[in-house]
Amino acid sequence: MQIKAVNKFTLVGFSILSMLTLISVYFAVHYRNEQVHVLNMQHETVVQSYRLKVSSEKRTNTVMSFLNTGNIVYYNEYMKEAKQDRTINQAVENLKALGTTTPQEFALIEEANRNSDKLINIETQALDSGKNGKIEMGRRLIYGQHYQDSVSRIMKPIAQFQEQIEKRLFEKVKESNTIANTSLMIALVMMCITTLFIVLIQFLFYGKRVVLPLVDLNNCVSNLMEEKENEEAIDLRHFSHQDEIGSLALSIMNFHHAVVSANKAQQLRQHMMEIIAELRATDNFYDLANTFMLNANPLLGVMHGLFYIANEDKKILKLIGGYGIAIELIGQEFTLNEGLVGQCATEKKVIRLDNPPVNYVQISSGVGSAKPNCILIMPLLLNNKLLGILELCTFKHFNEREMTILSEFEPVLATHIERISYKTGSLQHSQSDG
Repeated sequence: MQIKAVNKFTLVGFSILSMLTLISVYFAVHYRNEQVHVLNMQHETVVQSYRLKVSSEKRTNTVMSFLNTGNIVYYNEYMKEAKQDRTINQAVENLKALGTTTPQEFALIEEANRNSDKLINIETQALDSGKNGKIEMGRRLIYGQHYQDSVSRIMKPIAQFQEQIEKRLFEKVKESNTIANTSLMIALVMMCITTLFIVLIQFLFYGKRVVLPLVDLNNCVSNLMEEKENEEAIDLRHFSHQDEIGSLALSIMNFHHAVVSANKAQQLRQHMMEIIAELRATDNFYDLANTFMLNANPLLGVMHGLFYIANEDKKILKLIGGYGIAIELIGQEFTLNEGLVGQCATEKKVIRLDNPPVNYVQISSGVGSAKPNCILIMPLLLNNKLLGILELCTFKHFNEREMTILSEFEPVLATHIERISYKTGSLQHSQSDG
């Protein structure tokens, strides 16, 4: 899998998990705030309903105190509460403004308020009776059953209201608490999943597919630096080429091979220039053939070679040197129509025999004789003029690089044959001429 694709998958997965975590945290905080808000509303509602109850009890106590003592202060205090402060009405308005009550719950408060207005009429009559000296009449109004029933009709709706509001808000607080805890738990789970997701991606993918391959690649590159002349010193093909690191390893390997090949080509070019310089220094055919054949052995792997010069006018070929041949053969002449060498001279084309017949030629060495695997016969031409023939035998097949080297040496050798010919005045010089 491509690292870029995994990065995209990781980013998308991390973003989704993080978003879910944030959403869970948001709901947890929201419902926790909702819980606090409901608790505050519950408290304020209970306070206002308590004011209803306390205000009603306070008026009752004030009336009783006035009728029992006759103290005008209690009368004034009651009138202030009933006419000016009107605590019950304010509490009702506050409950209405809070907006925490249902229509059924608020109906109980309004019922208590209406009954409170009726009770005020009874209490006002009792106060007026007491103020006019009719204490017993006022007491009968206050301590009578009718008054007690009126007080009960106020307190009972208030008690019902408190019970209902407390129960409902308690359930709402409980619900908000449950949702908040659940959201918080989901957030914690999502955080754990996100952490586990990152750890698994880090360990299973980045650790094994990125970090370790990069370390391995770094070691391979270090070895490449140490073995910079060896094209096959380090093989990076074991890297998976399905990801970017594998592609990088392949590019490094190809670059290394290119650099090594370029260095080898440079070294080969330098070596060929040295050989050409040696060839330029020769002044006879024997030295020319000997210099080339001695260098052809390590450069081309030649185990047996013959070097002929040609005289097209006389239609003859003369063996002027070679490698791995008997010295007495040097100087022999052949007509242009003899064998494959003559055919090459006539057609002026390269003849190549892979796996030649057993009886064609045997290459002798210190450990015995062996049949060559490849025989190459090449004309040496200059402006389509035949100046010589090369016959080379090897235990291997000539590759493209070696054929290119030979093609580059062809005009060089032909030029030096012509140079020496002009210098000596004839193509008929033998080994002794050198």
